[in-house]
Amino acid sequence: MPMIILHDLNGEEILVNTDNISAAKRKTPDGQSVIKDPFTKLYFVSKDKTMDSMGFPDTVRETPAEIVALSMSGKC
Repeated sequence: MPMIILHDLNGEEILVNTDNISAAKRKTPDGQSVIKDPFTKLYFVSKDKTMDSMGFPDTVRETPAEIVALSMSGKC
């Protein structure tokens, strides 16, 4: 699947999957956030709401670059 890593105006990585126009953006919590560790927010064009997709995460710990590496290695 074709994937592109872009950078926004703040230098943050944004992963775009051109097959289904989804994106993954790295988020770094600020000092007032309850969550302390950086995470990657996943965005979907249409979220699969069937029982097969139950528990599929909206956030992951991996960076966009790590997501690309995992997808290329076939371990995801």
